[in-house]
Amino acid sequence: MATYKGIKGYTVQSLASDPSPLLEGQVWYNTTSTTLKGSINVLGTGAWATTNTLNHARQQADGTGTQTAGLVMGGDYTWPHTYPKWSESYDGTSWTNTNDLIKGRLNAAATGTLAASLCIGGSDSPAGQMDQVEHWDGTCWSEGTDLLDSRRAGTAAGTTTAALLAGGSAPGATANVEYYNGTSWSEGSNTQAAHEAGQGGGSQTDAIICGGQPPGTQAETYDGTSWASSPALNNEKTSGASSQQGSTTSMLVFGGYDSSSPAPTDTAQTESYDGTTWTEVGDMGTARTGVAGCGGSNTSAVVAGGYNGSSYLALSEEWNVPASTVTAKTFTAS
Repeated sequence: MATYKGIKGYTVQSLASDPSPLLEGQVWYNTTSTTLKGSINVLGTGAWATTNTLNHARQQADGTGTQTAGLVMGGDYTWPHTYPKWSESYDGTSWTNTNDLIKGRLNAAATGTLAASLCIGGSDSPAGQMDQVEHWDGTCWSEGTDLLDSRRAGTAAGTTTAALLAGGSAPGATANVEYYNGTSWSEGSNTQAAHEAGQGGGSQTDAIICGGQPPGTQAETYDGTSWASSPALNNEKTSGASSQQGSTTSMLVFGGYDSSSPAPTDTAQTESYDGTTWTEVGDMGTARTGVAGCGGSNTSAVVAGGYNGSSYLALSEEWNVPASTVTAKTFTAS
């Protein structure tokens, strides 16, 4: 049988006070408090904080990249719908206007980085679907290869040379999936359930999709071969956003529309996924739907734009989780 000394290289010490500095995994007996104690690594509590606004207020735009190198494109800013070509980059502090999309659209899907991204499908007419794809090279947008099937409000994952597009409206919620190799699209394994205006992201071989219409909390993960059911969201989310460059073990979803309550409403709810469980964490400062999101994990993200029931928004907020700290804990019997 392994002993504590065999594992850690030293015995449990008797000390008059807790050791300083603490090292994760220490165990000691505090002779002053007559308690057996140990040290554990405690994650910080995440929170949203207001940051600089978009240059163009809008909803139903899409975002990709990270919190310090993000990209938001397209959207809608009036009623009836408009289809702007706007594109903006984020450096962790401010939004900067970049070169426009070739084709204005809303409800597109996006994936990639600030240096190399895809804008996929969307809508440029009432209730319409697009098959057009555009490549971003860090400076300009260029036309890419069209989708096999037109759609809007899909969920994308991956890079400009290894991407997938899952779900969307074609019209009506679909389970269809397509793969992209940088040159052409091909049919992929369908999701188990149809998802329109869901959230998610990841890579072509490690992707997640959750929520969306039909109203639900369903979530699925992809391993490069097939989709599998994963733990459901705690709350319905349609037209929310995510830390799109995250993974199946580190994903954050936020905002959107929750139709499950007696009075369906825009939401500020945020959920964090660690590969096993969705956990409700701190709410956004402003509830809204049709938001755009950027982020690389469940500890770092930015949300931009959206609609709050009366106004098109330029508001942006950043999500951060403070660094973990090693903390002393007293062992108790239970």
